[in-house]
Amino acid sequence: MERRNRLLGSVALANGLVAHFYDRSRKVAGDRWQVELAIEIPIDAHGYEPPSEESSKEYRAFLEESGGRLVFRQSKVRNFVAEDQVEPLLETLKREFLDSNRAYLNHPRFAALFLKQEFTKWKERKDLEARRAALHRGAEP
Repeated sequence: MERRNRLLGSVALANGLVAHFYDRSRKVAGDRWQVELAIEIPIDAHGYEPPSEESSKEYRAFLEESGGRLVFRQSKVRNFVAEDQVEPLLETLKREFLDSNRAYLNHPRFAALFLKQEFTKWKERKDLEARRAALHRGAEP
């Protein structure tokens, strides 16, 4: 039985964001499962300022390309779990995740710091793409 993307629940965070928990477990052999708990926190990037004044044009391009909605994602995976242990393990993984990450996720600047990190990755990817394009043209970047 496939269980892909079954919503297990959501938790409201102190900073106004909401963490969603999904069961993405799958049967691998006999009664054995690969148990996967996926955590997703959608973030609307439009309400945040660019990291610096000189990057505001780039930040607008980043927002346009991303649609202004980014998602913090993390997953916890356990392999070769007996079928009767899938549900209890999912609950344990969810509880452990919240226990160990609650302060980080609830921080008022969590979304802004995550967006800054994603923006930096986006800029690095764009720079790499420009360098590759220049190499293919035979020009200097």
